[in-house]
Amino acid sequence: MSAFRDWSIKRKLTTIIMGTTGIALLSASLALYIHHRFTMRTATVQHLEMFAGMIEANIASSLQSNNPDAAGMTLQVLEKEPHIELACLFDRSGKAFAVHLQKGISPGLIPASPLPEGAHWEANHLALSHAVSLDGKQLGTLYLRMRPEIMGKSLSQFAAILAIVFVVSCSIALVLAWRLQRLISDPILRLAATARSISSEKKYALRASEDPGKEVGILIDCFNEMLQQIENREEQLRQYGSQLEREVASRSA
Repeated sequence: MSAFRDWSIKRKLTTIIMGTTGIALLSASLALYIHHRFTMRTATVQHLEMFAGMIEANIASSLQSNNPDAAGMTLQVLEKEPHIELACLFDRSGKAFAVHLQKGISPGLIPASPLPEGAHWEANHLALSHAVSLDGKQLGTLYLRMRPEIMGKSLSQFAAILAIVFVVSCSIALVLAWRLQRLISDPILRLAATARSISSEKKYALRASEDPGKEVGILIDCFNEMLQQIENREEQLRQYGSQLEREVASRSA
């Protein structure tokens, strides 16, 4: 903070403007990223729920008829969705009834029992537990495990776009801040230069250039008025000194 006080007024104004602008842009970017991330998570869950709903009727009839082969064939349609790593159909007792695994996926990823119904986010995957019902009667639970790669790529791209917008916006703000701060700093610097000249040369006839700005203009007008008063007093003292010299000379004569 002490170093900040030693900066020039131009640097102070530019730093204050850029600091405020940067914090505002960063807050807005963070809010947009959080909103986009929430929207993507919601869309990903809805996408997975859509697949579960599409195959629910077929696997429900397979559960009802106790036909695991038919259920397995139904789950094979997920081969066209490589981001869905595995699908496991549990019966009413919680035992695995039919399983489908993508290539390279270990069977050890299959849970021992159905998870609570709903979406479950973990570090690198999304798991969905969907109740399978027929005629209003729950027959089992469908478990789907998904790698949210699409969401990760979308978030990375969105973060990159936000970073570019942040840098460009800060660059524009810096140029505008450097130009606009002159409206405040230039009159004050001219006033300081005038005061420095008067202090060093003792020329009270000098005047600071006027400024149309309200507060700065009032400051310059008051400064010029103060100089006028000092100049008037200097003139009065000069006249009084001359008169005193004349009176001394007259008395001496």
